[in-house]
Amino acid sequence: MNEQTEREWFERIYQDHADMLFRLGRHLLGGQDDSALYDLMQDAFLDAWSKREKLMAHPNIGGWLALSLKNRAMSARQKAQRRGLRNAYSLDDEESAPVADTAMTPEQEALLGDRVAALRELLGEENAALFLAYAVDGCTAKEIGRRWGLSEDCVWMRISRMKRKLVAHPEIFYAMLLVAIGVG
Repeated sequence: MNEQTEREWFERIYQDHADMLFRLGRHLLGGQDDSALYDLMQDAFLDAWSKREKLMAHPNIGGWLALSLKNRAMSARQKAQRRGLRNAYSLDDEESAPVADTAMTPEQEALLGDRVAALRELLGEENAALFLAYAVDGCTAKEIGRRWGLSEDCVWMRISRMKRKLVAHPEIFYAMLLVAIGVG
């Protein structure tokens, strides 16, 4: 195919399917900022352009584009959810009071000690130390991996497993965090 034919094909699929992709993306992203949706749409169209030789003969290019956008939107949502969970288990929020600036009362220190002991009992000594480094000290998975001699993927897997265990024992984690940030 010549370049002119390819450009015409691309312009036609863009004109025919951009509105449908926008509506689908809005539905999939649940009303998030449209700039993220435009980025996903652009990526879907760029992917179509890079695969144009095969797609020019595709019987349902609209379906292919919709599936491409859906996969990208779902991946973006999963990444956002993981970021949200990571932030929920971390003290990296700039608006929260720094731990070092908050003096704990003796009662808070005792409660924190009890919660850390319960955390160690639930997760095991090494996993509890790893989780505290992540959730309270704010270390990255890369830093923890270097410290414990683990791959970054292994650290994320362990943190994920620990979070699932802690779901059944929120009193351990939340009380420990509240005391650590000076609220409890």
